[in-house]
Amino acid sequence: EKARPPTKVLPLPGVTQVDVLEEYQILIVLAEKSVHTFTLDALDPSDPMGSLKRGRRISSHTSFFRAGICLGRTLVCVVKSSSLSSTIKTLEPIEQNVRGKKQPTFKKLLQGGQDTLRVFKEFYIPTESSSIHFLKTKLCVGCTKGFEIVDLETLDTQGLLDPADASLDFVHRRENVKPIAIYRISGVFLLCYDEFAFYVN
Repeated sequence: EKARPPTKVLPLPGVTQVDVLEEYQILIVLAEKSVHTFTLDALDPSDPMGSLKRGRRISSHTSFFRAGICLGRTLVCVVKSSSLSSTIKTLEPIEQNVRGKKQPTFKKLLQGGQDTLRVFKEFYIPTESSSIHFLKTKLCVGCTKGFEIVDLETLDTQGLLDPADASLDFVHRRENVKPIAIYRISGVFLLCYDEFAFYVN
């Protein structure tokens, strides 16, 4: 209703990221470097503190998270990044019918929320990461070295750009060029950095 003012559902301070996995009815929030998950049916606008207690903290010291689809799975990547390294944990939602379609018991609610995500794979990159993009079968991680492609089945990592390709010297020779995002546009990829963007096939 347009006339209705916004309602506080969760009294979480310092929120920097919010996402909803609608198919799984899960809300994901990054607040003060911690990632929290909530099932949407556990949010009660008349009892924000109660809603907060029904959540699960799944990660701390988190730089950012990203949800998307890879290998035909819905995945949530939680990134802990420092200037020297990044730990990337990929989690996948637990199906609602497995979580239990029945209303949780009062005792369960008092103990805290239901498990909503489980670990799929975890890997480490020896450089700072600033973004994650989902390709059909691989992850693309934007980091200080450029875009790195991670095979989620083997966890092998390789640079997206061919270091032997002389036409890419304008990128390879530059220092401190920060990759920002990658987009698939009609069969080619647009790689966006903080100073320029270009297409690769």
